[in-house]
Amino acid sequence: MTVPHRLSIAAIHDDPTRAVVAVTGGGVAALQWLLSVPGASRTILEGMVPYAAASLRSLLGGDPPAGAASAVTAVAMAEACLRRARALAAAEDATAAPEGTDAAGAAGAAEGADRSGAGPATGGEAPDRPLVGVAATAALVSDRPKKGEHRAHVALARSDGTTAVWTITLDKGARDRSGEDAVVSELVIAALAAGCGLTPEAAGLTGADVLEPGWPTPIEPNPPEATR
Repeated sequence: MTVPHRLSIAAIHDDPTRAVVAVTGGGVAALQWLLSVPGASRTILEGMVPYAAASLRSLLGGDPPAGAASAVTAVAMAEACLRRARALAAAEDATAAPEGTDAAGAAGAAEGADRSGAGPATGGEAPDRPLVGVAATAALVSDRPKKGEHRAHVALARSDGTTAVWTITLDKGARDRSGEDAVVSELVIAALAAGCGLTPEAAGLTGADVLEPGWPTPIEPNPPEATR
């Protein structure tokens, strides 16, 4: 992890936003980076790697809406993460609620909505502690040659109902597995930064990598020199 990464993550942890992050197929280093910078407990409610098909179905509450490594599935994962964040935040806040409040009821309602996957819960979110869901799905270097592109989709779901998705097509053959995972992980951190209202940037891209502008928040590529 570079110094710019560490500073970006420290800024994320200083923000009151809380998140659930899920990655599959790539972006796993992002979880390690987030947890290795002090203050992670203020930001991360849960991090998960739903790698098996059954695990992904469990997160989504059903089959993926498209292929596992697709922008549509990334958005569905981010929305599921937001539902999960609401349930977990409600349960956390219920344990700290003054006696006589209805926080426990709100926690139960939020958790029920999370299990059903029918829609976002309304409980669990304090005005001063926003919640987001961040997800990544990717098809990267493996021990078997891939005919298609090496590509990743990173999505952000906000509590106001808006979503954003970024797609990167990597320079095939330019990196090993850990190198490609690092690039996807940088985008995961950038998406979380965007969810916190910070300026999202992605370092480590080469001229042959294609990063499609995200909507509604673009991630600005950072020259590799900036990471040194």
